[in-house]
Amino acid sequence: SREAIGELRAILGVLRDGNASETAFAPAPGVDTVAELVKRTCEGGLDVQLEVAGERPERLSDAVSLAAFRIVQESITNARRHAAGAPVRVSLSFEPGCLAVTVENRAGRPVNGNGTGPGVGIMGMTERAAALGGTLRAVPIGDGFRVDAELPYAHAAE
Repeated sequence: SREAIGELRAILGVLRDGNASETAFAPAPGVDTVAELVKRTCEGGLDVQLEVAGERPERLSDAVSLAAFRIVQESITNARRHAAGAPVRVSLSFEPGCLAVTVENRAGRPVNGNGTGPGVGIMGMTERAAALGGTLRAVPIGDGFRVDAELPYAHAAE
């Protein structure tokens, strides 16, 4: 969330006074920065494991890469919020036609332990995947929660 807010502030700053800062030109996060996100999250006290399978295609669009990052980021945020302390497993799988993203937490106790209701995070992730011609499914599983997304490499925006 902080990164997204920082990106928006940098963009607004450029629009307001016309001066570009280094932050405004920083590359957008993507699948290449998921490992960094996981590392920072672990340093923050959450147990997160990352698995990467398959061979990354030569051409991976920025839109697909950013969508994957944001889905992982939102899913980790949801796990921290609704199943505090539960370990999280993130999987990126480069399949023949799509990037498959899975984020799963096993709470060992009821999910949504802080008593808050559902927000718009899952809806936003679903819309992000659909905009690329992909799918996203977010469902409770036993003692946890799982998010599965399939993001096709070729999509309508290209």
